[in-house]
Amino acid sequence: MAGNVATPKLLGSTPDPYDGNPTKAQAFGNTLANYYTMNDAVYNTDAKKVPAALTNFKAGTCGGDWASDRIAEALAANPQNYGTWAQFQTTFEKQFIPPQVQQEAIKGMHSTYMGNREFNDWYQDWSNFARRSGVNDNTKMYAFRQCINSALQQKLVALSPQPATLPDLVDKARDLDHSFRMFAPQAYTPSTGGRGRGRFTPRIRAIEEEEPTAEINATHGRGQFQGRG
Repeated sequence: MAGNVATPKLLGSTPDPYDGNPTKAQAFGNTLANYYTMNDAVYNTDAKKVPAALTNFKAGTCGGDWASDRIAEALAANPQNYGTWAQFQTTFEKQFIPPQVQQEAIKGMHSTYMGNREFNDWYQDWSNFARRSGVNDNTKMYAFRQCINSALQQKLVALSPQPATLPDLVDKARDLDHSFRMFAPQAYTPSTGGRGRGRFTPRIRAIEEEEPTAEINATHGRGQFQGRG
């Protein structure tokens, strides 16, 4: 029938209910925004999007209490008004991402050095700081290059064309680190000073001075004996 219009299927899933933890705020906000972007065909107005977003807070926590207060304010208004999506995001960030949390994340992003750690192990720590820093991708790319070890820095500089995005830069560094560790493990010499960076050096085979062989000694000895005769 012409009057029956199928409701678009929802894509993805909303994040776990948010409890108000500042260290999780950025990740929660990003996931929530991504969910409503994917499902814009359903949540196509701020009047739908904001009320739905406010149901993604855990009851009985400071996050849940904050959301409950926002709902009460909206319902008490005449007419009811939840505000715009941009206003919701701004208010959320001001409430749950205090300046000191962002500053600590930025500091960690610039000072968490890779050294001789395996890439994925290090990147898990570094990316947590980068995600909470709130800075743009160009700043993240700069910090990333500064924090990886000098061997990866040199290999990345030699690439042509250069990685143009942060995900591309991360993928290239991960592949290079994997190749180094798989095919040239003996060439890796971790640095023990400075910022804890590692470096790759050519394998140098020491040339040791050989002791005279028994045969040479014997010949030399016979010559001495014969000379005395």
